[in-house]
Amino acid sequence: MDRFVCPADHKHATTSTCYVHHRCRCDACRHARNTYERTRRRFEGIDVWVPSGPTARRLQALATIGWSSKKIAAELDGFTGSTVALIREGNQAEVRQSTARQVATIYRRLATTPNTAPGSRQTRGWARKHGWSSPMDWADIENGVLDA
Repeated sequence: MDRFVCPADHKHATTSTCYVHHRCRCDACRHARNTYERTRRRFEGIDVWVPSGPTARRLQALATIGWSSKKIAAELDGFTGSTVALIREGNQAEVRQSTARQVATIYRRLATTPNTAPGSRQTRGWARKHGWSSPMDWADIENGVLDA
């Protein structure tokens, strides 16, 4: 028997009262609480999770010009090449906001500089095999808009 249930006349997911005080754990209340916490943490400057799409697109675009996940990981704090590859290949739905910012900074710096080091040819081939778009193909990489 559930001891903590929202009153029938209470609107789910409209305030934190339902989740916190009534301890309702329906999907709508949990989602509303997560959204509230994410917003609160963002305003307080705490590192939050954000969608990984723009970060993955940037990593994919860098791969098309020869930048491997290992080379990029060397510039990220506490990352390995395999972790960067997981993000790049779209196997992670979210990344930390700090990671997204670091990748965006690296992207701005490297997007106009093809990598010619040994191994870059293999990375370019991998990107071609997956059909990833190069930095020059993007009109708006943040929102996933390719040039017409």
